[in-house]
Amino acid sequence: MLKTWGKAMVLETFAANGKQYDIRLWFSRGEYVIRVFHGDHPANGYSYLIALNPHPDLKILAGQDMVKELTMVAKGDVEQQRYEKLVEALKAIRQYGVD
Repeated sequence: MLKTWGKAMVLETFAANGKQYDIRLWFSRGEYVIRVFHGDHPANGYSYLIALNPHPDLKILAGQDMVKELTMVAKGDVEQQRYEKLVEALKAIRQYGVD
């Protein structure tokens, strides 16, 4: 069941790492944007964008499957703490002066 959240729809609510998260979807100007939130704040630095071809049939087909796929990716990124691991790796690289 989809809930509306302002202009965004909440696609899924889930718990991971002791916290509650919402996966939200926006549609604007031919693009879907998916982002995970913890409360009113983005859960990480990732957002997922689907830019659709202007052909109407492709919008319907691509939008449905890709939203489902990216919802699963977004949830997995939070559950596996991939963004946090990326930030830590970048800090370690910077510590050694590698740009």
